[in-house]
Amino acid sequence: MKNSSHPTHPQMRAGHAQGTPSGYDPPDHGHSSVTKRLKIKLLAIAPEQFVFPKIMPISNDMRQFLAAAVMAILATTASAQSTLELWEEDRTQVFAAADIDLAYFVWQARPLVVFAQSPQDPLFIQQLDLLQERIAEMALRDVIIITDTDPDKPSALRTMLRPRAFMLTLISKDGRTALRKPAPWDVRELSRTIDKMPLRQQEIRDRRTAPDR
Repeated sequence: MKNSSHPTHPQMRAGHAQGTPSGYDPPDHGHSSVTKRLKIKLLAIAPEQFVFPKIMPISNDMRQFLAAAVMAILATTASAQSTLELWEEDRTQVFAAADIDLAYFVWQARPLVVFAQSPQDPLFIQQLDLLQERIAEMALRDVIIITDTDPDKPSALRTMLRPRAFMLTLISKDGRTALRKPAPWDVRELSRTIDKMPLRQQEIRDRRTAPDR
């Protein structure tokens, strides 16, 4: 159901059918083409071309299964890597939780995950509005914004963090959960929390002492 009263954010383009509020179109992550090209390239390789150690006889069916598993792993890796690259190109983007593997963001970014039971949840919409008002301050602090509004198809993040309803979760660069809030927070509050983190304080000191480029 479309909520005509909610404004469209310019940074959010169509790309995800689920996990999006009315009037909110997340960006096309662009990694689908990368994954597709990888899959096409791999599908051109016949199963018998995969070389396995001659520890025991491998049937053709098992060879095909193992080849498919390798292709799936490589495709997933390409998707996760391209998501990181896309965020680095434009840190104001909003990503769906289904596209995120936290392992690729350790020491690279501070994931800020916005959970809700529906994209029409007023708290969810309010939180995105608050973030968009001062999105540059989040980008400055290496924050990647992630959304998950589909409890029927739980993402790895939802399974790990187990939100019961709306929840705002901040994850530090070392992968630890730094903050959980059952209500929206504005960017000023989030910035204060991040700026108190030891690693963030070190980043600020390093930036101050770095020579001018």
